[in-house]
Amino acid sequence: MCRVINVLSHKGGCGKSETVLNLAYGLHAKGKRVLVIDCDPQSNVTSILTAESSLTTGDSNQLLENYRARTETGFMAALAALGEYVQSHRDSRDIHDVMEGNCSSEEAICRTKYENVDIIPSGIELSMTDYQLKNRSLDPYRALRSGIQQVKDAYDYVIIDNQPFKMH
Repeated sequence: MCRVINVLSHKGGCGKSETVLNLAYGLHAKGKRVLVIDCDPQSNVTSILTAESSLTTGDSNQLLENYRARTETGFMAALAALGEYVQSHRDSRDIHDVMEGNCSSEEAICRTKYENVDIIPSGIELSMTDYQLKNRSLDPYRALRSGIQQVKDAYDYVIIDNQPFKMH
């Protein structure tokens, strides 16, 4: 039976992401299958769990070629080249796509550097998901619940990292 752990607080900077990472690692160390869902547009958990090694020589050369091909110069050229590189290496699907119905949860799952720990990553697009769903009279929580239902049988635990929320 899959257990869902939802880590949330109305305050930022209180250790939600760190708690999620420590829970995932601890459960992984006990041999449990864990899915982390990053529901924070800051994507800190995504960045840590999907962190790759340093740029390869090929990546460095691609970045340098993009920089040299720019019509801008200096900082603006470097910024544009880096933006292209990041976009070309972006995870193809994330929790925003799942909640918007653009893909299934299975399609959004990424492997991490830890065995038996997977992640549905987050991205900046998530900051508008709540608004976009409510604008179409859809419930964001129902969309998230539906996404979890699709994959819960493959995991012992689903751990959700949330952005700070406002209490009304």
